[in-house]
Amino acid sequence: MNLAENIKRLRRDKGWTQSQLAKHAQVGTNLISKLERGAADPRLSTLYKLMDALGCSADTLLMDDDRISTSALLKAALERALNLPEDKRKIIIDVVDNYVMAEGFREQFSKENNTLIRVWDQPPDKMLKDEPSQAVE
Repeated sequence: MNLAENIKRLRRDKGWTQSQLAKHAQVGTNLISKLERGAADPRLSTLYKLMDALGCSADTLLMDDDRISTSALLKAALERALNLPEDKRKIIIDVVDNYVMAEGFREQFSKENNTLIRVWDQPPDKMLKDEPSQAVE
């Protein structure tokens, strides 16, 4: 993505029209249209107004997917998620947390790791009362 696509994506994230973004950024609607089509280059002062209106950093506004790392893309995606309502942010946190844990388990129990899983043939409370359990590996 480039500046034009980023402006459009960030504007749509907010559910705004070009006119609404222009009003929030205190610039003309024609300028927003030109910027989103890549037909104009903004002044530095306009970039600051857009960042303020869209609630984003310069990194997020100016990033070009072809020139940045996946870490920078992830940072920008999480920055966009900060604009979501609290309950939606918690969902994003849960998704990321569960995915990272699943990847950790996948790595831990991969064939290359030779990790074995123990399975007991009795419930834990019975194991404590009786003799040591016969574990199946």
